Amino acid sequence: MDTWWWQRLATDWPALHLVERDGWHLGTSGGTSRRANSARAIHDAAPIEPVIEHYTTRGHTPCVQVGPGQQHLDQRLAAAGFETCGTTVLLARDTTPHHRPQPDVEIRDTPDARWDALNEPLGVTAESAAITARILAPADVGYAVHASGRARGCAVHAPSAGTVGIYALATEERARRQGLARQVLSALLAWGHARQASRAYLAVESVNRAALELYVQAGFHHVSRYHYRIRRMTSVS
Repeated sequence: MDTWWWQRLATDWPALHLVERDGWHLGTSGGTSRRANSARAIHDAAPIEPVIEHYTTRGHTPCVQVGPGQQHLDQRLAAAGFETCGTTVLLARDTTPHHRPQPDVEIRDTPDARWDALNEPLGVTAESAAITARILAPADVGYAVHASGRARGCAVHAPSAGTVGIYALATEERARRQGLARQVLSALLAWGHARQASRAYLAVESVNRAALELYVQAGFHHVSRYHYRIRRMTSVS
């Protein structure tokens, strides 16, 4: 299983606050995002207690990303009471000149009012939106919104890697199955190609069958996967 794409994801979507300690990269950002509030082991033998201490003292549920090849770590976490959740598939494909800008999709370099207007319909809180904006602020990002105002997505360009990561692709429930997400995706792939990115990737939870079907139809294929382990802390009264 390819670890390169998993590492690429961590680089393109980093935690706001990252601490290296006792064989771990410990990320925190606030909000509810597992990706931005989880630990990644530098080596499989890293002690687990520092993860528990780091997150519980900050009011977070201890959460670890378990990537390809980390079966031993996964077993150790399970033995320490960490539950599996959020199994995520990484998909990738080449960008090609066949992807062209879409007339009904506008892409800007910052989230504008039309992007923000979709937060509530898509179930994105103001806090989560603000954290995402801070995480992506240093990057070359394209924010795409469909002309209908009912679908959006963003792309993160990594010039050194020649890649573009597709994130936050979503459509209002009432407007699904109308091809809006497909148009936004195509526009973002064209945006990446125009920036000389040769490969595009995205991450989707394995339970999201509709999204997986869309991406496979769009030419993406499975390149890696990861999951989370969380340790639910019981309160003592």
